[in-house]
Amino acid sequence: MKIGILGFSGAGKKTVFQLLTGVDPIGKRGVVPGIAKVRDPRVDKLSAMYRPKSTKHAEIEFLCLPDVEIGATKGASWLSSVRDADALCVVLRDFDDPGVFHPHDDVNPSRDAAELETELILADLTLVETRLERIAKENRHGKEARLQKEAEVLETLKAHLEEEQPLRTMTWDDNAEATVKSLGFLSRRPLILVRNHDKDDAPSDAVTGFGGEPTTIAVNAKIELEVAAIDDPAERDEFLSELGIAEPAIAALTRTAYDAVGLISFFTVGPDEVRAWTIRRGQLAPQAAGKIHTDLERGFIRAEVVPHDKLLEAGSEAAAKSAGAWGLKGKDYVVLDGDVMNIRFSV
Repeated sequence: MKIGILGFSGAGKKTVFQLLTGVDPIGKRGVVPGIAKVRDPRVDKLSAMYRPKSTKHAEIEFLCLPDVEIGATKGASWLSSVRDADALCVVLRDFDDPGVFHPHDDVNPSRDAAELETELILADLTLVETRLERIAKENRHGKEARLQKEAEVLETLKAHLEEEQPLRTMTWDDNAEATVKSLGFLSRRPLILVRNHDKDDAPSDAVTGFGGEPTTIAVNAKIELEVAAIDDPAERDEFLSELGIAEPAIAALTRTAYDAVGLISFFTVGPDEVRAWTIRRGQLAPQAAGKIHTDLERGFIRAEVVPHDKLLEAGSEAAAKSAGAWGLKGKDYVVLDGDVMNIRFSV
């Protein structure tokens, strides 16, 4: 899964990216990729129970994109990279610092959000118009039903975009979904807004400017960077406690991003490894088994399943089984977030 990080110059997106992935993008050109662990306390609790040789959290790939420039997004070279992203993480500046450049010389996250939304809409409108021109050339005689159908859908999208409305606010039917799925519209992507602030507490007022109801999370990136620089876990926890912070906001951001793109985790546990596996919400047990190994999906018989909280509450696998918390699930079982699974298979 890929999430593109967008923002105007000086918003702090490079700092947020570094906090997420540990990769410093300063001085690097173009799109910079990095992997972030999903900070899931459920994995840590299961690991504390089993004390395995290794523990693996779920991961998400983030793409740190060049600064968005007002009026320059339509032809930007990095657009092709971000169109493959499953969601957009937009960093908005909400801190005062005379030493950090701001395109407008003053801080207003709602205004910046509206301008970024406009850039996404214009990029999509350009894509629609370009595709319509190509279809017109390819289908001069109007005999290609497939192209005619695509043109009709694109005209509907064009009208919506010309009203300065993002595609995420439009009602989509199965026909439109299937027809233009490959085009990767930016203004339709799920949004996670990161409000980069310098307040003692998270800002209470809402950010406006984006259509729909994007998920918003407040991050004090400057403080978070100081926290991340502390190597000693005990010292780090003490510093957070003094600030009245239960956990770094960047940890919550990874979970927020994970959920925003429709992902969930199931777990495999044992003395060798406790691991979180990533699947899309609504997937069946054989598909989940296939994430572990293709043989498990091909030869799937059934899955032993226990909710993670029931296992933790019981204190051991044996106790959970005695309490009847484990269940046998077949091929039609929809895996739930937090399931602990043991796959039975034969190939």
